[in-house]
Amino acid sequence: MRVRITPDARAKIDAALDTILREDRFAAKRYREKIGRSLRQLGQFPRRGHFVPEYPTAPVKQFIVLPYRFFCYIDERAKVVWVVDVWHGAQIPTYPRLPAP
Repeated sequence: MRVRITPDARAKIDAALDTILREDRFAAKRYREKIGRSLRQLGQFPRRGHFVPEYPTAPVKQFIVLPYRFFCYIDERAKVVWVVDVWHGAQIPTYPRLPAP
């Protein structure tokens, strides 16, 4: 499946990378690579991860790239896995916004 990232999720990823970059540019580069590997794996294994405990009925799953939680939604018809939100593990996430069909 293809992996796509919503604009909101992209902004949160960029903000996380900027935060890490201010402390250590090499760590930011490694974290960006780690995210890339996880997204490639998500395309190969779209059902990986587990349901979000705060929202057990939401049609999303999460996977962890420490210290962040990535929330994704599978659009079976379009054969796309959408990364819809990203939250730091210490935060309580809001209900994920799903992409428009």
